[in-house]
Amino acid sequence: MSDSTSDLLRRLAERIDDMESRVAVGGRWTPTTAVAIVFPGGPRIELVSPKRGTVKKGLDALLPRMKPAPFGAGGKTKVDRRIRDALQLDVGDEPFEIEGFDPASSDILETVRAALTPDAEGGLWAELRSVNAYGPGGHFERHKDTPRGKDMVGTLVVCLPFAFAGGALSLERGNAGAVFDWAQDLERHPRCLHYAAFFGDVDHEIAEVGSGHRVTLSYVLRLEKAARVARSRKVSKESACDGELSRLFASVASDAGLRADGATLRIPCEHQYAVQPSTPAQQWVTEEMARALKGRDAQVARAALAARLPVALVHCLAVVGDGEELLNVRLAEAPTAKRIDRIRRRISASDVETLEDSLAAEDPAPRGLRTIGGWYNGVLVGAADYSQTGYYGNEASEADFYISSVLDVSVPPESGGRGDRVAHPKFGPGIVLSESRRGTERAFTIRFADGEERTVLERFLQRPS
Repeated sequence: MSDSTSDLLRRLAERIDDMESRVAVGGRWTPTTAVAIVFPGGPRIELVSPKRGTVKKGLDALLPRMKPAPFGAGGKTKVDRRIRDALQLDVGDEPFEIEGFDPASSDILETVRAALTPDAEGGLWAELRSVNAYGPGGHFERHKDTPRGKDMVGTLVVCLPFAFAGGALSLERGNAGAVFDWAQDLERHPRCLHYAAFFGDVDHEIAEVGSGHRVTLSYVLRLEKAARVARSRKVSKESACDGELSRLFASVASDAGLRADGATLRIPCEHQYAVQPSTPAQQWVTEEMARALKGRDAQVARAALAARLPVALVHCLAVVGDGEELLNVRLAEAPTAKRIDRIRRRISASDVETLEDSLAAEDPAPRGLRTIGGWYNGVLVGAADYSQTGYYGNEASEADFYISSVLDVSVPPESGGRGDRVAHPKFGPGIVLSESRRGTERAFTIRFADGEERTVLERFLQRPS
């Protein structure tokens, strides 16, 4: 590799690692009408009065209707006060609505969207899930929120202004984090509802409550389809593209050292993504899909696509061993819980390098692979709370779980003349028959192994490994 190419990749890695990382956003909102829980055909329990503040009788009426809050460990739902000590009213068990507060009409959703998903073509909507009450001694150990479908972005938690002590919400994702100490905030703003919104894959915990009741409303944040969003709030295609990052990817696309034989730049994702076991582990990223990625990952994908470089989201195993070694293995398909457990046992019985070589043989790395930037999503091997997600969840889930991912950015080879052998991610290997132009790009007519002839843009081709 030439010095100029090495310098380019170094600058790209530094720029990606230096990008601002945001995992949560919070604020407060002052109600102007009563906030109450309304049961269809049943009682109305007023919890907050705009004049008197919190309504103690309402809390006294609510607590007996609540059940011990469960948590998920892999595919099992458990109740264990050592892990989660709280009461919960879940809409799945007893349907109810919240009167006097709506995340959308309060402008909270727009604040959250602008902070966490500024690139998304659609907006956000909040799906009410539960009311949670943490009394004295109540807490929740470190966990991730259980994934609830591909359109789930994260969680919105709204704290009602009942006085309590302790119970701070702490979040951490790689080098970023946040703490929401609502007990202290309520001393300064005793009639406000305080809120926090955060990505679902962010590790978080609730510290022990010392006194009083920490009462919160919990919502799932989901992406709306672009067609539902008013045309007056369209997202600019350039709105979140980092200028320096875009220039670096443009240089990558034209770098002679990388284009000589082609290359794949593997950029570890800052966030984890929900998958279903046994589904394909690689997905080609479109502009629409790039906008739905989280945080820094969205900006990286969009900048690479703007440079006309193919980008794939690939699910991997990133396991931190006892000696802090890192296992990074690209997978052919998302693993089942049994396969993850087998790999976990193997890494305990052998060194990381040997295991990585054997797993990599199952799905060979792309030609010219270079890893750019650092990993954030390692999972401690042997952790007592290891589950399919790697953490306790707020409920069990066998269908979806979070896994570490990478963005594989392909730099197509310069060569591609008649008779050259190339490969396509969908159609497989083939032989170039002729060259043409499609606007500013080269295209090649290729006879593939199935006998079909197809014309394909150069950026989607690679030399076979």
